Amino acid sequence: MGSVLPKLRSSRKALRPFRKQAEFVEQRFTNITGIRYRHQRTSLSVPDSFALALAKERRWLLLTGDGQLRELAAGEDVECHGVLGLLDIMEEAGIPGIQPLHDGWAALAAHPRCRLPRREITIRLERYRVIIGPV
Repeated sequence: MGSVLPKLRSSRKALRPFRKQAEFVEQRFTNITGIRYRHQRTSLSVPDSFALALAKERRWLLLTGDGQLRELAAGEDVECHGVLGLLDIMEEAGIPGIQPLHDGWAALAAHPRCRLPRREITIRLERYRVIIGPV
């Protein structure tokens, strides 16, 4: 067993350059994919194009409120949610709990630049109030 360990360590060292090459190839693929998305939808921003490329490549959930980006993500089989969907997922998971979610939604609703649908915010706030009960 003692003679195997040094060989294993030297093998790992020998593979380091290949790991770096693999990371480089992965990054180039992401860049090319991001550029392709940008050409498909010229109205998409460069950051949105690359966010979609990363989400697709790494099988991440994409968080956006942009309708065109959502449409393109759906065509690429990338799971996509907006803030409403993300907070609903958090509610279902019980993270961080109903009271903090209620307080967060109330703060969002009160913000003058909030662009989320008021009706959807009200629905959630009412649902949380029922769960929380009288104060």
